[in-house]
Amino acid sequence: MRSTGISIGFHSGDDVVIVTPLITYDDQLKSPQSLRGGQKFVIETTIGGIPTPSTGWTRNGQPLTPGPKLAVEATATSSKLTITDASADLSGTYVLKAENAVGAATAEFVITVKGFHSSRLHCVTSFCNVQMSDSKMLYLIEQPQAGLVHIRYKVIHKINNRI
Repeated sequence: MRSTGISIGFHSGDDVVIVTPLITYDDQLKSPQSLRGGQKFVIETTIGGIPTPSTGWTRNGQPLTPGPKLAVEATATSSKLTITDASADLSGTYVLKAENAVGAATAEFVITVKGFHSSRLHCVTSFCNVQMSDSKMLYLIEQPQAGLVHIRYKVIHKINNRI
């Protein structure tokens, strides 16, 4: 587990403990992450601090805007970022900041997505017919620009020698 700094302080004359924010997460997330287009990826963190810190995410220095492919779930003690359908436009440096009256902590996650960019997906489509003795196969071959190939086929059975 990786943690960002911690310090504990006491108010003089009071029995109140204050703790700067602490963000804890899996050590594997410390190194840059490389995702494939379409992949799901989750960053789970644990948040600590007294008083309870507020949290917020940024991507490339801008406030993160959740959407259909990007979700944030936060509680008083955790924050989870989920990328449900990775695409190149989601690549970047994601930063979680936890802040309270005592101080702040940040955790940085670098994500690179290799593969297609969903809003720029263009396909080259071709059809291929294969004749067989009692049926015909129709292949639909789609090739996104990124080099991925999707092949769909349908078997059409002859009925009374008609297709």
